[in-house]
Amino acid sequence: MSVVAEAQTTADLQVFGQESVTHVAVDARQVSADAVVLAIGRRPDPELALHGLCAIGYAESSLSQVPRRTETLMTSITGVYAVGDCAGLCSLEEAFAEGRVAGYAASGSARLNDALASLAATRSARRAAELQSLLLDETRRTLGGGNGA
Repeated sequence: MSVVAEAQTTADLQVFGQESVTHVAVDARQVSADAVVLAIGRRPDPELALHGLCAIGYAESSLSQVPRRTETLMTSITGVYAVGDCAGLCSLEEAFAEGRVAGYAASGSARLNDALASLAATRSARRAAELQSLLLDETRRTLGGGNGA
């Protein structure tokens, strides 16, 4: 087996074939293929949450404790945002979108709502439901953090 192409997001990849894969297109280049393997990152690394610095919850999808976050991805510690694999299992595309949301939220940018809409578009219904169950209520955030729900 050899790797003949790498895509940064699923938007960069097209797969062709009727009953099986015949070829793929990556960056406008077509390559013959018998299979397509998608890797979505690495194991979640919720070190911040595990050190007890912020509120945590259990994510079934990654079988791990993850930081609970507000809709704008702030943890229970004011000014601390958790994005990407430190907040659970997610695709590279979703991690990038989370980074944009956190950046716009932290800076008070008017582009925040557009970034939130883009982030929602990267998530599956199952992932969105899991995150909704872990959503941190804005009123429960604390200055010093804590493990409370």
